[in-house]
Amino acid sequence: MLKKLGMLTLALVAIGVGFSLYLPPYSPEGVTVTTAQPRFTLIKDSLNTPFIADSLRSSQQVFSSDTDKETVYGLQLGIFGSLQDAIAGAGNMNDVSSELLITPTIFKVENQKRRWIVLALGPFNTQDEALRYQRLLNDHYIVSKRIAWPAEPEQ
Repeated sequence: MLKKLGMLTLALVAIGVGFSLYLPPYSPEGVTVTTAQPRFTLIKDSLNTPFIADSLRSSQQVFSSDTDKETVYGLQLGIFGSLQDAIAGAGNMNDVSSELLITPTIFKVENQKRRWIVLALGPFNTQDEALRYQRLLNDHYIVSKRIAWPAEPEQ
């Protein structure tokens, strides 16, 4: 009888250990860590020395002419007040960005001491490439704005 009770206890412990291997990892916040994390690239230098926002806004002139062959282009997907909001915006782009094979980029811009976090796709070497991606985003109902890709942080 004692032998059967020992075997039953051992079997129950083995089953419990086996089932515990299938549980998701523990997270102190109560959220499991197995959820898909947003894919994005963060330009960390821009957090300390933001890019000049005017360089993005004047980009409509860049797209209307072919005079500057060294210009790099991009598509602004959103502008946010905090880094956490931008990361959440990148998380909403996971399915589309994996389908388009391009990773969104997050960087900080500044204008007259006001700072924003920008979520953008790029850099693109040609206008045609940027416009092609803009059409693909439109097919997925994602609105984007054409911008000149920021080249240098503010000094």
